[in-house]
Amino acid sequence: MSDRKYSIVVPFYNEEKSVRPLYASIKKVMDNMGGAYEMIFVNDGSTDATLPTLKDIRTNDPNVIIVDSPERVGQTKAMRLGFERAEGDTVVSMDGDMQNDPADIPNLVSELEKGYDFVCGWRYP
Repeated sequence: MSDRKYSIVVPFYNEEKSVRPLYASIKKVMDNMGGAYEMIFVNDGSTDATLPTLKDIRTNDPNVIIVDSPERVGQTKAMRLGFERAEGDTVVSMDGDMQNDPADIPNLVSELEKGYDFVCGWRYP
């Protein structure tokens, strides 16, 4: 049994340019929220520098877990790989291309704390 409160699951496919900014945004939000967390980054068979970039980040942050699929399995299966590895009480999924704003995580968690089993959403610009 884990003491992690949150698991953030993000699949990546050839998104080397978004890895670092997305990681930094998630880290900032999660550090401010408090509670133990993990970031599960799933490499979905990327052929660019996504995996080496993830590994570099992992060397400096024990909250980062890498799940590597050496061949492309698609977003849905990649997400499932991350969910299977998740140990947090609350699991948040995000896209690796920065379509989702990590700043929304506290809002989603707030809705869960109202008693919902599942929440999803977005905000308009």
